[in-house]
Amino acid sequence: MRRDHLLVVRGAQDLGGLQVEFRGLGPEAAAAAEGLTAGQSWQVFTEAGLPLRQRVLAFSNMPTGVSGDGTVLRITGGRHPRLLSAIASDSQGREIPVVIEGR
Repeated sequence: MRRDHLLVVRGAQDLGGLQVEFRGLGPEAAAAAEGLTAGQSWQVFTEAGLPLRQRVLAFSNMPTGVSGDGTVLRITGGRHPRLLSAIASDSQGREIPVVIEGR
């Protein structure tokens, strides 16, 4: 069964981009800006990596990023994704916690 999954950040201050790698998304999966990043000039790219792995890159085209707690990406068409790694840091150089939530 395929369903949507949300990528959520906590405590971001001027988050300008992130890179996440998943296992188990499937070839039909796609990512899009959502919540904090929707309508904020973010670009989102999905890249196939090794077998069964996909990487999602997202970044802002604006000089400032997004702040707060909330959803940043919607993953659609995924099966049972497992978050393998996440790189997200804000303008203060702090690592931002990233979690995936199913819907």
